Amino acid sequence: TSRWLMNQENPIQSFTVFLPHTDVRRHIQATLARKKSMSSKNGELAPDVTFHAPYFSTISQSEKGHFWFESRNKIIADAFGRYVKPHARILEIGAGTCFVASSLQHLGYYVTVSDVHEDIFAFAKQCGIGRAHCFDLMNRPPVRERFDAIGLFDVIEHLTDDLLAMHNAVAMLQPKGKVVLTVPAHPWLWSRSDELACHQRRYTLHSLKTLATHTGLRVE
Repeated sequence: TSRWLMNQENPIQSFTVFLPHTDVRRHIQATLARKKSMSSKNGELAPDVTFHAPYFSTISQSEKGHFWFESRNKIIADAFGRYVKPHARILEIGAGTCFVASSLQHLGYYVTVSDVHEDIFAFAKQCGIGRAHCFDLMNRPPVRERFDAIGLFDVIEHLTDDLLAMHNAVAMLQPKGKVVLTVPAHPWLWSRSDELACHQRRYTLHSLKTLATHTGLRVE
């Protein structure tokens, strides 16, 4: 699947993702089966079902040294270096194993992580990240702190209402704060892999810009 990270000089940076571990593929196949079992009577897939906690340890073991995860980290780090001031306060939403958050912390950012799974606390501790929250982005997060930047890396494509999710994320920004995100690109690339990954949609550059402007953001 192709992904992009928007930036000023090169608006679409795409690359290919391969499932790094057989157990991960088995997991997402099981997740899809659960998602279908939760379908509504009209046959639509139940929303917002994604990776469940026991498989994060498997994913964590696969990330370090894997070319796709490492390459994505570099692209994200480059975007932060270009657009987010040094030592900024960052919240990564949907941080999972904290692989990205850990690399941003090593660059000198003050990182807070969050996820819908309570395992976020263990992964944060393992990565030396001292600030963690557990909340569902589809509800107004109970976080009083405001951040200079928010990271959403392959998150909003899993959510039924991406506009609501973005509004709730933006509400946690400082004035003039920034959102850095990655999403699956190009609806015409939709495939079985998207179903296995529990995606709700793929994005065009136009649809992503529209989503951003509807939440009060300006695309740089």
